[in-house]
Amino acid sequence: MLKLKTLLKEDNHYPADAPEHFGSGKNIDIFGFQTKHFDICGTAVVLYNKLKENDEHKDLIVASAKEMDHLFEMEKQVVMGEKIDHDPIKHSVELINTISFKLGRLAELTNHSEGEKDTDFLKDHVLVIINRRNKMSESYDWRKFREWQRKLNEGPAYEYAREVKNIEKIKAAYDKEVNTLIKKVARQDKKASKEINRVWTNYNREYSYFKRVMEDELNKLA
Repeated sequence: MLKLKTLLKEDNHYPADAPEHFGSGKNIDIFGFQTKHFDICGTAVVLYNKLKENDEHKDLIVASAKEMDHLFEMEKQVVMGEKIDHDPIKHSVELINTISFKLGRLAELTNHSEGEKDTDFLKDHVLVIINRRNKMSESYDWRKFREWQRKLNEGPAYEYAREVKNIEKIKAAYDKEVNTLIKKVARQDKKASKEINRVWTNYNREYSYFKRVMEDELNKLA
């Protein structure tokens, strides 16, 4: 007699020894991007359904979703023993870093303090790729792999993201001071207060444009 889990995996064309999370999710539409491999991760489905509430950051959300979909595609290929024309271990770690970078940025933009927890599940998918791939090849060069992984925390994308964070910290400090000043002026001169608010509104509009440009640059570098 076949167990329900076995029937489920056969119905979805997964091998009998597929990981537990295979079949836990479903493919979804993310701002026009239709996923193809989210069926193996229910956590990703929950995460992106939540992120879809922030349509002002849809470009960054879609960019991260495309990379995650490719990560899941590679995991499927490894689990099913399909031939891959590149190193799935190296590429999966590269993807997990760029995805985490983008999701971390989204956590900042949406004031979501648990961004790191949202990406914890990704390591499980990479571990599946590493463990299954190593069964096929025990001679993987881990020294070279660790050196390559170290380099992911260097370079223009990493430096740029750090500078962006510094800029936003400085702006937040000035925002607090200006808001305090506006309240003081409002109590003494309402006309001057309105003029300051007008200038402040224009400033914030320009800064919003600046942030969108920064996000575009981050997408290119990441």
